[in-house]
Amino acid sequence: MSHLGYPYAEGNRLTDRNTYFYTPAVGAPMVQAWRASRDAVLAELPPPAAQPSGFPVTSTSQLPENGAVVTADLLEQLMAELQKSDQSGKAGFWLDRLVHKFETTKYLHRAYDENFRAIDRTKREDLDLYVRFAEVLVISFQADGKLPKLNALLKVIDTLCSVRSQLSTDLQRRLAGLIQNEEGITAKLAG
Repeated sequence: MSHLGYPYAEGNRLTDRNTYFYTPAVGAPMVQAWRASRDAVLAELPPPAAQPSGFPVTSTSQLPENGAVVTADLLEQLMAELQKSDQSGKAGFWLDRLVHKFETTKYLHRAYDENFRAIDRTKREDLDLYVRFAEVLVISFQADGKLPKLNALLKVIDTLCSVRSQLSTDLQRRLAGLIQNEEGITAKLAG
């Protein structure tokens, strides 16, 4: 049963992925259902932690040149670069690759080989990765306004909403902050 007429954030999207194929274009009613669904999820979550400007960065290492990547490390490196306002070069390349991979599979795997294929396709339920990916997308979209990043952000938040009961309290608080950021971004676009 869909929550408030918005089925895309229901069920467990990590075990039953949503491809978004053949999504009916229903205009304003869909946007209203999406907003009501997000508001209902937000009401279930603890309040977001007060965040200083941006999101915390825990990595000081460099982006990979090529080869295999550990997703958690890549996300931390991207966040560090984005907070320095660097979306060019390697940061842009790796974020575009990750957005494309997520849009194709609707999953984030723990590690990718040199061809950017999942090393272990069963390792896709690390919820920290999805939260961090959404945080990276918020910072990146706010800086450059590229719609593929917003599209991926909306979908990763759908995934996180679908598994909200599995999130730790910290991740729930971060999800609440992400939903608020998402609301701000979409309100600004609707302008």
